[in-house]
Amino acid sequence: MTNEVIDDAQKQEPGSALVVLYELEYAEGSYLYFYPGGYDDVNVSPEHKVQFRDASGTPQTYEPFPLEVEGFDISSDGSYSRPTVRMANLENTLRTEIGGDFEVLIGKKIVRRTTFQRYLVGEAGDSNPSIELPKQIYIIDRIKSKNVLQVEFELSTPYDLAGIKLPRRIIVGGACPFKYKGARDSLNFYDRVGGCDWDATFRRSSENLFMSRNDEYIVNTTFTVWAGTGTRGEYYSTTETTPEGFYKIDSSGILSAANRVNYWQCLIDTNTSPSDSEKSIWRRVWKYENYSSSNQYDTFKDPRFNEYALNSGVLWQAKKTQDANNHNSLQEGINWTAGDVCGKTLASCRLRFYAIPHETVSGNAVSVFAAKSRTSLPFGGFPGALQRR
Repeated sequence: MTNEVIDDAQKQEPGSALVVLYELEYAEGSYLYFYPGGYDDVNVSPEHKVQFRDASGTPQTYEPFPLEVEGFDISSDGSYSRPTVRMANLENTLRTEIGGDFEVLIGKKIVRRTTFQRYLVGEAGDSNPSIELPKQIYIIDRIKSKNVLQVEFELSTPYDLAGIKLPRRIIVGGACPFKYKGARDSLNFYDRVGGCDWDATFRRSSENLFMSRNDEYIVNTTFTVWAGTGTRGEYYSTTETTPEGFYKIDSSGILSAANRVNYWQCLIDTNTSPSDSEKSIWRRVWKYENYSSSNQYDTFKDPRFNEYALNSGVLWQAKKTQDANNHNSLQEGINWTAGDVCGKTLASCRLRFYAIPHETVSGNAVSVFAAKSRTSLPFGGFPGALQRR
């Protein structure tokens, strides 16, 4: 902030329109830049976009997006403000960019930048560093409401989140705050963070062991097509022909009806068909392949079914369909995301550390038996704590 913008803000006639811009960090190092607008036409033409410089002096392009904000008050006493942001629930805009449901935005940072039109890139007052009022930084704390028309987020300041005590560790009732795999043995001692020493391999072998954020195993094994009889520990697949509401998304973002392939592990001998409702009989699993640039990796409207690929020991899940021989780089962002993700619950920890390899099935298959171990789990949460919110 400079004296120049302060002087402008104190004038009765600043001589230039006030401009409010927003930056949303939806994944580490990946940002969306937008400002309130675009109510009539979400297909934004270039003349409706504006540019403003970031901290490094690089111009960033902000696009109009249908949203309403309120509650960005600053007070010297009382409780911190908890602003709300209402965004249009646009399937092919915001949801496409973040590559999943809006819940993935909880805990993400949103920055509110305020300046005058004259200081935008290309205007008379454009400068490096940029001229603006102090930035306001907030964290998306929760989804306040959601319907077919809009989604409303409640924000909080970084130091007004529930349960934070400095310099002590946060006491969380049912979730682990440790960085996933942050203290694994393969890291140098001085690079380790937190207490999670999981290294994505079975404790009893060097085979990979991957899980989804929903605590479901992701394996690379052979699946038998379900034919009416299930054997304990074996893996099966079922196919639903173009079920209602299930769509594949091609690389251009076009939806089309698709078959839904489900993968299962049988927990007991049975003649009961695989189903999510039969949790004592069947365990839903997911399948990954070894990465190949000549393969196509599909994505779906239900992002749980987006396909997985293993490359150099790292599991990736596609966020946008990758056409054969035309892949985007394997890195966290709008095209790929980490496939092995911790659900942050005590069960997430137990299913990893107590898992043992299958007795007869290869391909990172998991036994239906759990290891009988007295080893304590490196769970960072406090299951006995009552969460008051």
